[in-house]
Amino acid sequence: GGQTREHAQLVRSLGVEQLIVAVNKMDVVNWSQERFQQVRGLLQPFLRGLGFKEGCLQWVPVSGSEGLNLWEDPDPAGPAQALACWWPTRGAGGKETDW
Repeated sequence: GGQTREHAQLVRSLGVEQLIVAVNKMDVVNWSQERFQQVRGLLQPFLRGLGFKEGCLQWVPVSGSEGLNLWEDPDPAGPAQALACWWPTRGAGGKETDW
């Protein structure tokens, strides 16, 4: 959306080179991987046009209102179990595996 683009332009103009893109409200679409990829596909070219390099962008599906996938992996048996089917989790000791 417009606000997302404005925020991206603002942080880039301030010299930020790395960005975590939290794709919010994923709970509303039952953690759909297709919707996540759609949002990513729409926003990625814009961010690259601002000068963000692909390796400096991290994409994360979240639910801010539910607090899911923000500071710890979601419970695979909990409300975000659809996410567990396609989103990598951290391994033992909290180290990142695939993201």
